[in-house]
Amino acid sequence: MEKQAQNLDTPTTKCRSCFDKGYTSDYGNTHIKGIGILPKTFCKRCDLGKNMYEEWLALPETKAQIVKAFAKDLLDAQTTAQVPPKFRSFTLAALRKNPGLLVIIEKYIENFPSDGSKGLYLWWNIGAGKTTTAAVVANELIGKYWVDCLMINWATWLSMVKDSFDNKMNTTGKNLLARLRSSRLLIIDDIHQEKGSEWVREQLFITVNYRYEQGLPTIITSQWPIEDVAERYAPQIASRLIETCEIIEFTGEDRRQQQKSIF
Repeated sequence: MEKQAQNLDTPTTKCRSCFDKGYTSDYGNTHIKGIGILPKTFCKRCDLGKNMYEEWLALPETKAQIVKAFAKDLLDAQTTAQVPPKFRSFTLAALRKNPGLLVIIEKYIENFPSDGSKGLYLWWNIGAGKTTTAAVVANELIGKYWVDCLMINWATWLSMVKDSFDNKMNTTGKNLLARLRSSRLLIIDDIHQEKGSEWVREQLFITVNYRYEQGLPTIITSQWPIEDVAERYAPQIASRLIETCEIIEFTGEDRRQQQKSIF
């Protein structure tokens, strides 16, 4: 009798979340980036829910949905990241002509989830492929990990900061300015375009130093070697970049690349 009483106390269901149905709701209002809207809210606490989710993913109609959803979500994320339209289709394949560079960028992207505080400083003359490389990093990180990126041209960055001080900035501009600090990855492109006045030096240091203190990576492209950043702007700015960035020098018309250590 005692044994029977113990059996009566045994739960009749294995999963207290979905009660062995495999889903917790009949409503599919959950949107997952790159996948789309789920038909049901699959249970995440039991194997049945996980199996039902995997079976749903394998359906032909689901695969078709994923292709459309991924393309839309990727474009939305690239637009939010302000990746220039010309560069949104660029992937790692765009770097195949530079095997050395390709290896470095592949490693950077692969290690980003675990070593996400490291940035890049890409420099050489106009046409060397610096902007392309920066865009490839943004596109790959968005497509693989949905990283919150912001890619902004140096002249645009400077204009935004000036407008914020002159009280000319609208709400969209203010939100964008806030993202200079908060974005998981910030890319400042073409930093050579402005001379380093005292005010410019101060504003650049504020951005770089804030992200340095928060452990947020920054990618910068420039025509200048890192030593020139110290001379044109401030040694403190160069020091922050040297400490947190991998310095990549593009050399030669064939865009061959060498990694330069400046530690």
